[in-house]
Amino acid sequence: MKMGQKGLPTAAIVAIVVTVVVVIVAVAASAVILLKPGEGGATPTGTPTGTPTTTTTIPTTTTTTTPTTTDLGQAENLLASSSEKYDQAIRYWDENDYVNAKIRLIGAITDVEEARKYLEKADIEQGGKQYALCALDGWSNLLNCVISLSDAFEDYNQGMLRWSYQDWDGVVTKFLDAKEDIDRAQPYFLFAKENFDSVNVEMLPSELKSTVVEIRTYFAGYATLLPDFSGMTDAFVPLARSMKSLVEAVNYMQRYDWHASQLAFEDSQSKISEAKNKFDNLRYCQTASFSSYASILFVNSQKIENALSYYIQGCEYAEAGDMSSANSEFETANQILNGISWG
Repeated sequence: MKMGQKGLPTAAIVAIVVTVVVVIVAVAASAVILLKPGEGGATPTGTPTGTPTTTTTIPTTTTTTTPTTTDLGQAENLLASSSEKYDQAIRYWDENDYVNAKIRLIGAITDVEEARKYLEKADIEQGGKQYALCALDGWSNLLNCVISLSDAFEDYNQGMLRWSYQDWDGVVTKFLDAKEDIDRAQPYFLFAKENFDSVNVEMLPSELKSTVVEIRTYFAGYATLLPDFSGMTDAFVPLARSMKSLVEAVNYMQRYDWHASQLAFEDSQSKISEAKNKFDNLRYCQTASFSSYASILFVNSQKIENALSYYIQGCEYAEAGDMSSANSEFETANQILNGISWG
């Protein structure tokens, strides 16, 4: 049987390499599933078009009117057009067509700004006008929130692409970028919520009421998606770093450098433990798809952490020249990893 200097049989090392590669690929496949749409509203791609729109000052008057003017009619049409473009963006995002989703969202924001111009000129009662302008502020802020959030999904996808290449530094960079994108989306959402919470729908011009009410329904999903997605990207950073150290450990094993391999396995174990704790918290989040896969990743992180203990012990035996005991530890680790289910 072919042996390396102070080494295991070549077949044993090949088995370890294959097992570790399977784990890495399986983690990536599970992460892609997390990006399936359907919860929390759409998340198309793009770049914020400006800073959050400030809240319009609301007068205390309680008089309402329902005029019909050319300017108000134009504002109504533009607001409805903006809402339709948002719906189109959702459909494109569901198809992973980020380019067309971005085009629709930018168009939606443009419609809002044009609607504002007509609304400011409209000959309507001042109280109703100010509430309508405040609703436009909120809608503009929410659209910018969606665009920023979409950047996070784009960076997340890019991170998983780099995962497939085992470009671990690139993976971490993209996940951290995604976290920054979500942090940028958060103030837009908070401003949007403040805007809409200030709107008395009953005082709006009747032409705008139905669209404003519809837009209000978009908020609930984003309120949970933002923190849940932030937590998920945060958890994948130590997971990716753990996989990097795991690959390094196997590379050292192939060179029969058992001490260096042990240190790399220990570093991988430390980082997988950190990721495990983050996934543990996410098991109870409100976004169902994230909660479901966080539960899977939590359990499997526990198993990987356990397997790494056997790899570490095996390296200690191998360093001491006890290859029989080392092989037994490595076989146990392989069995644990091969028994992991990602479905």
